[in-house]
Amino acid sequence: MLNPIGILPNVTSPIGLAFALAGSSIESNASSVNAKPNPTFSPHQEALLKSLREDPLLLFPETDKGLGPCSVTFDQYVEDCLIHLRNQQCYTRLSEEEAMAEVVLLEDKIEKWLDKHELTIGRMATKYIRKHLGANRKSPFSQFYILYKIHKGQKNGRWPTRPVCSDVTSLTHAVGKWVNEMLTPVQQAQESYFQDSFALKKMLDEMEVPPNALLFTSDATAMYTNIRTEPALEKISEYLRENAKAFNHNKFDTEAPIAALHFGFLKIIFFKLGDTF
Repeated sequence: MLNPIGILPNVTSPIGLAFALAGSSIESNASSVNAKPNPTFSPHQEALLKSLREDPLLLFPETDKGLGPCSVTFDQYVEDCLIHLRNQQCYTRLSEEEAMAEVVLLEDKIEKWLDKHELTIGRMATKYIRKHLGANRKSPFSQFYILYKIHKGQKNGRWPTRPVCSDVTSLTHAVGKWVNEMLTPVQQAQESYFQDSFALKKMLDEMEVPPNALLFTSDATAMYTNIRTEPALEKISEYLRENAKAFNHNKFDTEAPIAALHFGFLKIIFFKLGDTF
């Protein structure tokens, strides 16, 4: 069972299975049930908030497209996560020992990368990355969660979901922020670049087409997990090396972001869901 909650404001998406059974936003909205009435909500809404907060079986994950939180049972949420994670073409389950061994190797790669490219990365950025390495060492993995696509409706009796990996607690988080800063000018220089959906709509509104023109659209299914990473890395690396002078940004050394892409982002992501790696 999944129910959109239109009367609640956005709350932070859950990470892994560290679920807030009522969430801080829901807690603050529902707290008025035990105090004086909140004029924002009707008595029916107040009662609904109270019942949601006190139900031990419900979780409140975010929905896709920023449509707010929804309610879903714990068992349903886990099953919906496993629909993705059972795909052995995309995911490989590790034991905790195997996962910890992998992140030890990953941290060693990051340290060697910092030592080799420190002049390119910069003293302050290097310090920032090392600080986050230390802070995230206790919980070095990305965290897996799902967003419910309530805007698409049910398919085969199920609500479709979007898998997400949050890297905020991972070892590669700070490295990713640096790579993003370095490669954003490259992204924005592409002819195919547009800032967001609003910019795209503006472009389409201003486009003049003949009355007999036809429009077709397409949508990729599971795009990210189906990217052929080795050919992608080869093409990206080749492009960056050939155009290094055009993107001379902050002593831009193409080998530093290329190396970071190879060890951390496009090849393998180590993540966990609850106590599963």
